[in-house]
Amino acid sequence: GRYHYESVLRIPLVILDPRNMQPGRVVEHPVQGIDLAPTILELAGVPVDAQMEGRSMMPLLGDPAVAWPPREHFALSSLLAASLQREGWKLAIHSIHKGRRRVDQDAPRVGVMAPGARAQLFHVEGDPGEVQDLLTIEPVRAASLQEELLARVEQQVLLTRGGGRDPVEPAFIEALPEPGYWEQGRAQKRGGDDPTAAVPRPSPGRPPP
Repeated sequence: GRYHYESVLRIPLVILDPRNMQPGRVVEHPVQGIDLAPTILELAGVPVDAQMEGRSMMPLLGDPAVAWPPREHFALSSLLAASLQREGWKLAIHSIHKGRRRVDQDAPRVGVMAPGARAQLFHVEGDPGEVQDLLTIEPVRAASLQEELLARVEQQVLLTRGGGRDPVEPAFIEALPEPGYWEQGRAQKRGGDDPTAAVPRPSPGRPPP
């Protein structure tokens, strides 16, 4: 959404694997959305790609007290808000403009996020309620976090616009229309059974692709 305070970012995650998991176990270590894919792959017995940024949560599912090295936590909501947390400190940039904006409209402004964006710095370990903004009190720390945060935002925008990654193999593109969930999913969006008649619908207020 528009804000990246801890009350929004810290949400519960419930995982159940009836094969080998005891119910009611609580894990206090924070994890991220990017950890879901490698966890599901490992649960399914599929090798995890070494290039994936996420970390499988399987060690935590086996033993909540296992060592879980700390790391940076990055979050992005289009260009409405972004945050980076490192070593107990979090820099958040919130856009205060009204209405929603498309990523491609704001992409040229990636250096400053969206118009009217403002940064806030919190020491979340000592101030979990994020009451005191320390942006002007810790300018060096804030500048370092902001530089890294904006670099990550720019990288995500490039990925969204199709740049900064390896080209898709033609064989993969050709395989997509083959019978399977691809056609079924498109048909369900139209409420019909004929996948050849299904075409993507543009979102409200947006031009068709």
